[in-house]
Formats: sequence, structure tokens, C-alpha cells
Amino acid sequence: MSYTRDELNKMFEELPDDVKEAMTSVETIDVLRAIKEKYKLHIDKAGDLSAAIAMVMLGAVPPQSFIANIQKALEVDKETAKTIATEINDKIFKQVRDSLMQIHQMDEEKKYQEEKKVEVILGTGIPAPAPVSENEETKKPVVDPYKEAV
Repeated sequence: MSYTRDELNKMFEELPDDVKEAMTSVETIDVLRAIKEKYKLHIDKAGDLSAAIAMVMLGAVPPQSFIANIQKALEVDKETAKTIATEINDKIFKQVRDSLMQIHQMDEEKKYQEEKKVEVILGTGIPAPAPVSENEETKKPVVDPYKEAV
């Protein structure tokens, strides 16, 4: 979705102060400059990267699509896009993580659950059993009295 300048300005004005500061800070510009030089990005590609970062920070684009957006904007492979996204996350997004989560209406517990691949019983390393719904009846094995024992 494309936004007008007025819509983007309104989104910026509604941001928490720490996110506004991060978007306009010299440190963020330095991070972008370092990434531009490290990956030998042309000035137009660096601008595209800056726009991708801004759209996440404004809440216009979900963070889940950030790597794909970098890959498309910079025309790089997925691994390079992941590496760049990791650097941006560590050097820019982490500083304003709580605010970004509020902007994107993420709840910490939900995010934690999405990241967990396997529920593990504490201290044992054994996967926890899947939750059973209250309406589901317990299934008992059917014993065939006519089946011959081997």
C-alpha cells in the first residue's frame, strides 16, 4: 500500500518519542552509512533500505515482512537480507523494541509463543503433551475378543 506524504507525516506525529528520536538520530544515519559501505550499496538502494526501515518503524509494514522487503528492495539473496536485517535489528530496532511492539500491537507473550518451536517440560528436555480440549473424549483402544494371540 502506498501512502501520501500527509498520511506518513500523521503516522510520524503519532509515534512514541523514542521511535521519533531513533528515526531522526545521527546514530541511525551512521548505522545506515556503515551498512551501505559494508554491502557496497548504491545510493538509491541505501535510500530503499532507509524507506523499508522507516515503514516498519511507522507501523505501515509488519516486521514479519521486513526481510522479504529488504531482499526485494536491495535485490540480494535471502541470506544477505537476513544478515542486513539482523544488523538493523541489533543496532536500531532493539533500542525501541517495546515501542515498536506497541506500534505493531504485539503482545510479548504471543510473540514468545510464536517463537517457541516445541513446548518443553521444564528441566527434562521432554516435549510437553499437546493440550487436550475439554470437549474431546478420551479415546480408549478397542480390544477385539476374537483376535487370536500370537
